[in-house]
Amino acid sequence: MQDDQQQGIIGRDNAITRHGIHGLYWLFNNEIPGTVLYSNRLNHIFLKQANNESHFQGVMYDYIRLEARH
Repeated sequence: MQDDQQQGIIGRDNAITRHGIHGLYWLFNNEIPGTVLYSNRLNHIFLKQANNESHFQGVMYDYIRLEARH
């Protein structure tokens, strides 16, 4: 499986260590072509932190929303 979308380095805080109450808020929108999604199987989204220097760094999210344009 290949990485189709990469954001690069995001911030320098430690929101995960402090349970997310003091970190910065970031909103990202990614365009995903419908042609790469499966209609008859499960689709998976993997959130990875590529520049990780300790076990206390990671990805935290509230929700992931998929919307289709009409």
